[in-house]
Amino acid sequence: MQESDVGSFLYRDHGLDLYGNGVAASRAFLKDNPDAVKGFIRATIKGVRDLARDPNLAVEMTLKYEPLLNAEIERDRLKMAAACCMITANVQKDGFGAVDEGRLKRGIALITQGYGLPHEPSTREVFDPAFLPAQKDRMLQ
Repeated sequence: MQESDVGSFLYRDHGLDLYGNGVAASRAFLKDNPDAVKGFIRATIKGVRDLARDPNLAVEMTLKYEPLLNAEIERDRLKMAAACCMITANVQKDGFGAVDEGRLKRGIALITQGYGLPHEPSTREVFDPAFLPAQKDRMLQ
C-alpha cells in the first residue's frame, strides 16, 4: 500500500483541540503513592523519548512482545503516529507532559458540555504538574 492511499484526519483540524494522551489515577492512589506515580510518569516519558530518538529500536522491542507483527508496517505506523500526535510542536518546545492551561480549560468545557456533566472540573482537578519530572528531563533532546 502506498502512503498516499492511507487517509486520516486529526480532530484538532475540525475544532476539537483536545489532549490525546495522559495518565489517570484515583485521588486516593495519588495521595497514598506519590513516588510510584512520579516514577511511572518518569519511566513513561523516558520510553517515549527513547522511541523518538531510535524508532527502529522501538519497533524491535514491539516485535519481541508481539513477533507476528510486520516490522515494515510497524515502522510506518510509528512514523505516522510520531509525526502527527507524539512529537508535536508543543513537545519540541516545552517537553513531554507540558500542558497549556487555556487549551486544557477549553477541552474540559467541551467535554463537560458534550457529555452533559453536572460539574465542570477545574484544570487543577484534571492535571497536576507536581508529578512531572523537571522540564530538562522531559525535553526531546
